[in-house]
Amino acid sequence: MPSNRPIDTFTKQALHILETEYVVLGSERVRSSDAWVIITFLAGFVVAGAMLASRSGTFESASAATTIYQASTGFSSTQGANGWSYRDSSGANLTYYTNHVECSGEPCWHGSEPYLLLKPYGGHPGTTKDSVRRWTSPGTGSVRITGNVHDTGGVCSSDGIVATIKNGSTVLWQQTITDGDTVGKNFDLTSTVSSGSTIDFQLNRLSINRPVAI
Repeated sequence: MPSNRPIDTFTKQALHILETEYVVLGSERVRSSDAWVIITFLAGFVVAGAMLASRSGTFESASAATTIYQASTGFSSTQGANGWSYRDSSGANLTYYTNHVECSGEPCWHGSEPYLLLKPYGGHPGTTKDSVRRWTSPGTGSVRITGNVHDTGGVCSSDGIVATIKNGSTVLWQQTITDGDTVGKNFDLTSTVSSGSTIDFQLNRLSINRPVAI
């Protein structure tokens, strides 16, 4: 019987002191964790350090031009709600389930292949298709995305995942995370967007994608 798998984690540390995470459930990884995706949207111009937040994640002050998009709290049963949508790499929308067996009984978006899914705190690639969590820009401005991607669990005889962040078709950042890599890779990205621009967080399975017990 397949065993539970740990998590590959996108960690978002938005503007200096906000300690937050985006957990992605990689090709050999599944387990729940309290984490977030943070995109800081700066309308019209770049403001360095415009936002302050407590370590608990409670926003204390922010520039009027700055909007924060958090994937975990913005997770919804409606595509596009709160700026977030849930797709696969072919462009097909995933289907929402309130209680899917492959999602540990939690709400999730599920695709056409086994274990192709996205949850509030993570996701999992399919056999031939990647999972894609997409943010759509509400206007013209700049976005900053900072953090780390890593595996939070032990070695599970996987060859890891490829994590990619894209603005439209342009790759902003891409790294291979090997099985058992709990340190991972850091990223600090700034990109310009216009109304309707998309930022994708994409997971590719590499060569191993065994079914799992979640």
